[in-house]
Amino acid sequence: MQVIKRDGSEQEFCIDKIVNAVKKANSSVNQVDQMSENDIFDLVSDVKALIGEVGSIDVESIQNIIERKLMENGWYAVAKDYILYRQKHAELRLIEERLTYMDSYK
Repeated sequence: MQVIKRDGSEQEFCIDKIVNAVKKANSSVNQVDQMSENDIFDLVSDVKALIGEVGSIDVESIQNIIERKLMENGWYAVAKDYILYRQKHAELRLIEERLTYMDSYK
């Protein structure tokens, strides 16, 4: 399966990227709210099953599925951190685009 990146290029799907993203979000919440390794495995398996049915999918769609599955399973603190991380990176991409535009305008 191919993942369509934000720049339009395609890359082979890598489940490890999902595992790492969920683990990072999980590690940033209070220990009481953290997912166990089994919870992470189950969530990632659910996400993989959902996206495995298509030939290609974009990064944003994968991230939306991860968010939805986190919330459906009651991992609200982890979902919140995951959402905030996505938002922060979206803002950084916007700033980078503006700076690139300004540099090219000079």
